[in-house]
Amino acid sequence: MRFIINIIMSLLLFCAVINVASADNELPFKRAINVNEWGMQFSTKASIDQAIDDVSYMKGDLIMLQMGSEYFEAVRDPTKASWDSRASWNMLEYAIDKSHSKNIQLHVWTTVNSVGLPIRAESRLWGTKYNIVDIKGGKDPVRLDPAFMEVQNYEAGLIGFIAKHYPTLDGIHIEEPFYTTQSYSAPIIARVKAKYNGYDISGKTDSAKTECKGSSMKGTDPSICPTFSKIYDVERDVFNEFFTKIRASVNANKANPDLLLSANAMDGYRPLHGFDPGYMSDNNLLDWYVAQTNTMSLSAFKSSIERLNREVDDIPVIPVSFITWSSLYPEANQEVINEVAKSCEYGGNAEWIFAYYWRNKIVNGKTAYEGLHNLPPSSLCGKSTITIVSAPTLSVPPGTYQGDQSISISTNTPGATIRYTTDGTTPDETSPVYSKPIVIFSTTTLKARAWDTGYTPSAVTAATYTISTLVLSFIENPGFESGTAPWKFFTSGTGTFGEASPGYEGNNFAVIALSSNSTNIQLYQTGITLEPDTHYRLSFAAYSTTGNDLTVRLIRHVSPYTAYMPDFTANLGKSWQTFTTEFTSSGFRGTVNDGRLMFWLSPYAAAEDTYYIDDIRLEKVNVSNSIYDLNNDGAVDVHDVNIVSFHFNEIRTFPYPDYDMNTDGKVDILDIILVSNNIK
Repeated sequence: MRFIINIIMSLLLFCAVINVASADNELPFKRAINVNEWGMQFSTKASIDQAIDDVSYMKGDLIMLQMGSEYFEAVRDPTKASWDSRASWNMLEYAIDKSHSKNIQLHVWTTVNSVGLPIRAESRLWGTKYNIVDIKGGKDPVRLDPAFMEVQNYEAGLIGFIAKHYPTLDGIHIEEPFYTTQSYSAPIIARVKAKYNGYDISGKTDSAKTECKGSSMKGTDPSICPTFSKIYDVERDVFNEFFTKIRASVNANKANPDLLLSANAMDGYRPLHGFDPGYMSDNNLLDWYVAQTNTMSLSAFKSSIERLNREVDDIPVIPVSFITWSSLYPEANQEVINEVAKSCEYGGNAEWIFAYYWRNKIVNGKTAYEGLHNLPPSSLCGKSTITIVSAPTLSVPPGTYQGDQSISISTNTPGATIRYTTDGTTPDETSPVYSKPIVIFSTTTLKARAWDTGYTPSAVTAATYTISTLVLSFIENPGFESGTAPWKFFTSGTGTFGEASPGYEGNNFAVIALSSNSTNIQLYQTGITLEPDTHYRLSFAAYSTTGNDLTVRLIRHVSPYTAYMPDFTANLGKSWQTFTTEFTSSGFRGTVNDGRLMFWLSPYAAAEDTYYIDDIRLEKVNVSNSIYDLNNDGAVDVHDVNIVSFHFNEIRTFPYPDYDMNTDGKVDILDIILVSNNIK
């Protein structure tokens, strides 16, 4: 039955991840116009109506409506309704309906690491706690550092909420996701150390060298910029990781299967900024990209678009025509209209018009308003000039999962053939053709690549799926999602215990704030059930403000306090890390339910220390010695037969296929019989 359910779910997932595109791979719009609401201009239905009517008058078929995180928090959490009163009358739904009545798409334009206004949700929740840190320890007042997992998890979750909550929303656009300076935050320092053999960037700078400051690609050269090059490299890793999470969140939650995800930043990769649109393109993390070309002449505009197409060649790209930029400020001149007219002729896939202040600069500055009205979008716009097949998208993000996973693969290039491998090799034109969801039964690296006649083959998409055979024990409230109970806190000194958000996993985490140190400080839960001589795995996430350690103990709750596992000491840092230990239970006979799982902070903790703990898991690891237990779940059963069936007809001389149980070079009915005969 479970196998049948998996197949049904696979088909549902397959349908859910296909991106609908026309036969010509066209964009669904030709002219996009940004409508920012800085200053809350769009606070009434009348102002929304006027903006959409303006876009229609200027021949726009996409309106980009700027919305802050505080609006979406007011929508999803009634206790935060005061953060944006427009949520009370469903402002965004109203704007979507109004736009669609004019045959105009509406995309939400929001930010994930720019919080320049104190009204933003991130500022209300965190202040500057997770902002970029400069070399002297100062905080950037407006920019979050996505190297903090708190930032990544919160923003990916919020984007996923938007995708799920608005079934008629056409797109989500992310404004300027990049660093504005070299970050010396704790997670950046830790990442550099981990990637570069302990290299410590603290107090080090290359700022005396002009070529190291970001606009020059020489900033990535370690022989020229030994410190900044490492920071830039890690900042790029951060954004690649961040947008992988965002893309996965959108794919998993979007109520509109045609919802598009996009972003805008510099016209190509710049070391200082970290954000790499080429990587986003190659890995299908965005559906299209907007380049801030920032040019003052048609020749420079053309050169910028040509450079952009060399770097971002797997998704549509759109250049920005700035109405309020440098010498063009305070109102548009004819040069802007000329740029719009040439956008698609020069290689862009659509036209894009931006102004800092909507009413003052676009509408009142009649050059733009009337000029765009009298300039229909180019017939070349909306067409794709891509000559490379779109990289495949996997329906399930890489990670560790409980039980089998069904993976659907899709590409945005209609008619392309997808080939894949599950043995770690790179797919080529002899690899199996993807035709149905792939069921992953055990830890596997899945790689996929797409081909189409007349196109360059796509980039390779790869993901490793770790299939855990863990059986959860009965730890209550392991992530503090239900408050603090049944966890208890004791100190012979002074301190407090509570929960806060957002969590390392989920919404909450535990916070232990110590006013003084003492010889007995512990966070614990009792009533833990254990089986004798059984293999367990304990894992959790934690850090402390000073990096002081803690020890985890699992003991009998009452005297004589028998140890049920060896003590485990975690070497904490100053940012989130996960810790894992495995052990075989001992010290008792028969099943017990008197275990105390205890986080022991003495003797490490000092006065004014704060400890953060989350995602506590105590899991039983099933171990099987049978060669026929192919998924290592502790039993030979129908799931193992399914694994062999999935690889049916694989043929290879030595080394034989993985599931060739009788080693005759072929996975066939004889191997299925062998496994079936060993079902217990």
